[in-house]
Amino acid sequence: GTSKKMMRNHDEEGDDVDDVDADVDVYTSFYKKIEIYKKALEEDYPATNIYPSRSDLTSIASSLEHEVAKLTLVLPYEKAHEIHLRKMMQLLETLNAMFTNMSGHSCSELLSELRHNFGNIYDSIKKVMQEFHRRETPDAVNDNDDDDEKVNYDINVQIEKLEDMSLDKEKDKKTQKTVVLVAMAWENIRVLSKMPISNVSSICLRLQKACATMRDAYEEVKDVDVNGVDNYDEDDDEDDDGDEMTEDEKQLLTPIIHLAKASYNLIEKTVSKLEQTEIVGSLDSDKSVIFGLQSLLKYALEMGTHLDVLCSEVNTPMDMKEVQQATQNLFEAISKFLNVLSVLEKKIPHFNIQKMIDIVNNLLKSLLSKIYAITNKS
Repeated sequence: GTSKKMMRNHDEEGDDVDDVDADVDVYTSFYKKIEIYKKALEEDYPATNIYPSRSDLTSIASSLEHEVAKLTLVLPYEKAHEIHLRKMMQLLETLNAMFTNMSGHSCSELLSELRHNFGNIYDSIKKVMQEFHRRETPDAVNDNDDDDEKVNYDINVQIEKLEDMSLDKEKDKKTQKTVVLVAMAWENIRVLSKMPISNVSSICLRLQKACATMRDAYEEVKDVDVNGVDNYDEDDDEDDDGDEMTEDEKQLLTPIIHLAKASYNLIEKTVSKLEQTEIVGSLDSDKSVIFGLQSLLKYALEMGTHLDVLCSEVNTPMDMKEVQQATQNLFEAISKFLNVLSVLEKKIPHFNIQKMIDIVNNLLKSLLSKIYAITNKS
């Protein structure tokens, strides 16, 4: 595999690779390397003929997990030496090479995912090493150095949970933070085995997230009763009950609910069709297809924004002009989405999505007509 080739090339350079500076503390040298790899995440790289496979990423994830576990059994009890960190440095060098090769082929969506996930791995491994460093030299690491407030909060929450479960708190006090940091490092490393590794899969993942947001909007609006009370709020004080809907508002509710459902169903079925065509390997480097998929994502996000506005208008009294405008905006975003689908059908083998496009177009026209008839009357 790619990772084994990278590791083999790295090993052939000999054991005296400059992983650490002999004149600098072992930990300090390690931190410097981590910072170099983190800065490399922001660089732009040309495409190469090497691209890590899923098995390559799973393999290095397993190796990194194993190495973190091994260091956990050694470094809290021994003074750190270059030989202890040699294997970890080789694995991180390979991980850096994988990022370099992947980023050259990546669209903006995938590149953002790669930078986030690889950055989390570097940060969490650095935190584990800082804890070992602190236990060896208590004043060596400042707790506030380059720390993310949310990460620190998460760490402290997990430590408190361990303290609550501990029967011998004093005995476990020195190991609690190490346990939490190692668990967080493992969690970040395991993402390598399941994160999207292609442009198509990364865009599909974003589409799925957009779909989930639209589904939430649909679930909320479909639970609005005709008396103007949201069923989610039935336990609220009586003073919070809305006014009963007018006849026009009641008539509007059904087409709005259907429009919301049609919106998220369109995204859901598009992603399903993309996955069924198994185009990840063959079309991932087709720039015109990737551009089309990015356009789909752009319009899906617009659909989500306009649907959210439309659903927020479903209360009493409804502002008919706002409902009409939100409906028009949503209709235009969906139409753009459908137009891109029509173009992609000609580019992607076996996509066969025109029938769905026609059905959605007819449904949209019908729903738009009903909503306009009611809002214009009011």
